[in-house]
Amino acid sequence: STDHNLQLQTSVAKQVPSYDEYKTFHPVLASIEQMELLLGNHSPAFRDLLVLRQSLNNEYDSFIASSDKFASLVSREDYLSCRLAVQSRAFQIPGVLPESEIPKSEQDHYSETIQIDFTNDGVLSIEIINDWM
Repeated sequence: STDHNLQLQTSVAKQVPSYDEYKTFHPVLASIEQMELLLGNHSPAFRDLLVLRQSLNNEYDSFIASSDKFASLVSREDYLSCRLAVQSRAFQIPGVLPESEIPKSEQDHYSETIQIDFTNDGVLSIEIINDWM
């Protein structure tokens, strides 16, 4: 069973983009200077990006401070890759959306087709990726 779990973990890891792959397209791993030029250093998006970047690095720092074994088994790059995969597979829906954002007919379509309920707050995840996580 341990061998099976290791094989499953390896299979899952192969499905997640590598750190180097994420670096080519994900804003969290882009250079600060590049993102500053793109977003402007006073924009809310730039501030959110900095907060998320710091938060993910602080998580890793907390784990390695708590566990030498974790530190020896999981590199910062692997941790960030996996966290970005998790961050990228779910998003919040704010409950009842203004008509101008998503027309009622579109909300009804999503509700009937993939059972998304726009009348309640919640988190929506992309189930295909959940199968691999």
